[in-house]
Amino acid sequence: MFDFTQNVSSRLRRTRLIDDWFRLDRFLTVGTEGATFDIRERPLTQENARAITACLAEDGERVVRRVVQISLSGRAPKNDAALFVLALAAGSDDEATRAAAVDAAAKVACLEV
Repeated sequence: MFDFTQNVSSRLRRTRLIDDWFRLDRFLTVGTEGATFDIRERPLTQENARAITACLAEDGERVVRRVVQISLSGRAPKNDAALFVLALAAGSDDEATRAAAVDAAAKVACLEV
């Protein structure tokens, strides 16, 4: 049997190469339903919510644009995660982010029909 770990440095194996923006994209496309082999659904959702909140604080309008882009492209089997992110954005302290989220909600929610 081939040992893949022999071909990867131990430093790379220990490093998480996932930033908050990557986590946002993954959440929008995959969600957290069913979780993963190493973390249950609730903690995974909480981790993603923290990452989304960080992205919103950094650039809320970019988050909303990304939600719309992924939703309209059909990359996600469901739009539940997109609607969740838009709800977080609609509760933002930033007025432009809130307005963008409300506008985007109509586009994303219509995809659910």
